[in-house]
Amino acid sequence: MLEPIKYTTISSICVRDIIFYEKTNDEYLISFCKLNHISYLPGKDRRSCYKLNGNKFELIKKIPEELICYPHDLIFSESTIRKFTNGNHDEVMFVMDRGMIKAVVHIVDYNNNELYVELFRLLLKFEKNVRKLLEKCGKKNEDVLEYFEIESLNSTFFLEKIEYYKSESGKSRILNSNIFEAFYLRDLLLFSYHANILDKRDVNLKKITTIRNWVAHSREVIYINPDSKHPIYNIEGLKEFVENVQSLFRAFDHVEMKILDI
Repeated sequence: MLEPIKYTTISSICVRDIIFYEKTNDEYLISFCKLNHISYLPGKDRRSCYKLNGNKFELIKKIPEELICYPHDLIFSESTIRKFTNGNHDEVMFVMDRGMIKAVVHIVDYNNNELYVELFRLLLKFEKNVRKLLEKCGKKNEDVLEYFEIESLNSTFFLEKIEYYKSESGKSRILNSNIFEAFYLRDLLLFSYHANILDKRDVNLKKITTIRNWVAHSREVIYINPDSKHPIYNIEGLKEFVENVQSLFRAFDHVEMKILDI
């Protein structure tokens, strides 16, 4: 099952400790907004907001729709990413429920360690399911090694793998592991394509490998754009990240259904 990561909502990453606009604190709030590259602050009535123009805040009684998110918005849905893309994505968005500001969210909130942990858990489950699928299809470690042998005729990458698994350490690794656990996920997916068990159109190796590396190395999804003053934050990283995560979700569902159908 993909829950809970697939259905993670804005309410899971938003910030509830809100800094409100207060006229008596103008100087600090101007500095705060400029430091964080934002223009909007919520009003204390939780229904309005204030926009910084130059060095002066202007009251906006009705919060623009492009600055609104809702607690139930899925963080990996295309519609949510569109909200960040269509608006000025340097800005905070107001998380509103029943017309009241409950929290704020910014694209940097996707740089979330708990989110990475859940994605890594999903990747581990996915890898386990791939091994389970291969086993249910009657495949064995020897079949993977035979595939490596075939590919090694034209690939130094696979030749090095063959040499490793023929070495004492490689043999020991296979001997002391459960079936298919001695092989990397990338190798198992390539073998699955070769054996016509999985299709590249359903399980995208490149995107899954990218998300695995991204999560394993805790690479930040959102980063400051070094080449231009505006936008400050590069949303392309977020869009790529979400696209890869969605690909993982589809692959997970596909493999799980294949297992159930055998």
